[in-house]
Amino acid sequence: MQTLCPWKGGQVGKAFWCQQGSSSRGFYNMQAALAKSLPVRAFLRSAIVLLAFTVAAKIVSVFGHARILQTIDPVTGVSYRTLMLVAAAIEAAVVITLLTSKRMWFKLALICALANCFISYHWRPTTVTRHLIS
Repeated sequence: MQTLCPWKGGQVGKAFWCQQGSSSRGFYNMQAALAKSLPVRAFLRSAIVLLAFTVAAKIVSVFGHARILQTIDPVTGVSYRTLMLVAAAIEAAVVITLLTSKRMWFKLALICALANCFISYHWRPTTVTRHLIS
């Protein structure tokens, strides 16, 4: 299938890769396409803004006096205050990496990994089983 290729100045190329030759060349072309993609850039910007707000909220919450902050988390075995501080540090590291990294695939993979951590922490089979039994 012939298509206009953005990496060759609009010349006709083959399908998505638009390059004859090694697959690594195609990977870097895909990287360039991702970097220029408006939806991908908008997604990354929104992820950076949301993560920055959650970091700020967690840091503010850590210094609060709510009783729940003293409670021990059943999954990790540490207090919620410590857990929130560690989560804020990890999210801050992700935000800094998203702002400084040039590799688009790495940024997207980092967001996927963080989302996987959120999902695996909040979805526990014991919680589901406990609600089904009662």
